[in-house]
Amino acid sequence: APLGATALLALAVNLYCARRLMNWRTGDAGMRAIWLSTRNDAILNVTTIIAAVLIAVTASAWPDIVAGLLIASINLIAAVSILAQAVREMKAAG
Repeated sequence: APLGATALLALAVNLYCARRLMNWRTGDAGMRAIWLSTRNDAILNVTTIIAAVLIAVTASAWPDIVAGLLIASINLIAAVSILAQAVREMKAAG
């Protein structure tokens, strides 16, 4: 319950920040990285809440394992995307 409640509060904060950053989601690599990080944090919060409920219902560790894999995958995809954009920007700058 404490983990779920904390994730719910964090979700509210991350959604607020994501909304404020929406205009910069297609900006340069730095601004896009900030947007993706905030968006991913909100996804992480939702995933944590769902995992907490499923853990409480099933008494199994599998929801936590699946949530961790999902979170790692989302962050890895975002990191590769930002790295590729940063390389393109560096090449364009000369």
